[in-house]
Amino acid sequence: MSGYDNLAREYRAHLPEVQQQRAPHIKHKRNPKPKGIALLKTIKYFAVAMLAFAAMLAMIYGKVELSKITNEQSQLQQQLAELQENNLSLESELESKTNIVKVEDYAENVLGLAKLNKGQIEYVELQDHQVIEVVEKDDDNFFSNVKKWFDGVLEYIGI
Repeated sequence: MSGYDNLAREYRAHLPEVQQQRAPHIKHKRNPKPKGIALLKTIKYFAVAMLAFAAMLAMIYGKVELSKITNEQSQLQQQLAELQENNLSLESELESKTNIVKVEDYAENVLGLAKLNKGQIEYVELQDHQVIEVVEKDDDNFFSNVKKWFDGVLEYIGI
């Protein structure tokens, strides 16, 4: 059974003449890649790696700046809280100093003022139909009369 099987073959293909007529088996060699193309690929890979590295550095720089800004914000918020507490204490101190009792005490002790009592009130009585009137001094000068007339005209016009 070593050379026989039940497959049908063409008889002439096994003859020695036909085997010689067959085309010899050709081995293909690939053309070697030019060295310039390999250098370009290397440069391309290096450029892509550098871009990736630059993007990574930009992201790290952004995180550092964000951290600085966050730290500064927390410090400013802490300072704001301290200033608000200080403002509250100053407002309460001002309120205590401007309290009516404190003002009255200061007026009496430091300024020497006293509260008004009923004995200090003086009443004035006027006689019937007495009215105080202001007497205008009338200039009889010609120029003053012209000036008054001119002022009256300007007042009537609305200037």
